Amino acid sequence: MLCRPAVDHTTGTSAGYYIYIESSFPQTHGNKAWLVSEVLESPKGACLDFWYHMKGNSTGNMTVYHRILNQKPTSLWFEEVCKRRKEQKKTIL
Repeated sequence: MLCRPAVDHTTGTSAGYYIYIESSFPQTHGNKAWLVSEVLESPKGACLDFWYHMKGNSTGNMTVYHRILNQKPTSLWFEEVCKRRKEQKKTIL
């Protein structure tokens, strides 16, 4: 079983990048992992487009937040615990 994508969805080859977050031991229920970007200027009509794969008995939930500078983050999308066997694409407008 691969713990990484077989190919990068941008290049279509194995040369690419991905983020892996371990959800099994030594992690415990309630632990959180955050991926935070630098400040990005987003023109009107901008979207977030990404692939994700949540698989396994200890996989938790995933939430995508949007935050404007020092304001409180706003939830844009939420995926409950799932045991999907393939990667999924998500676009958030």
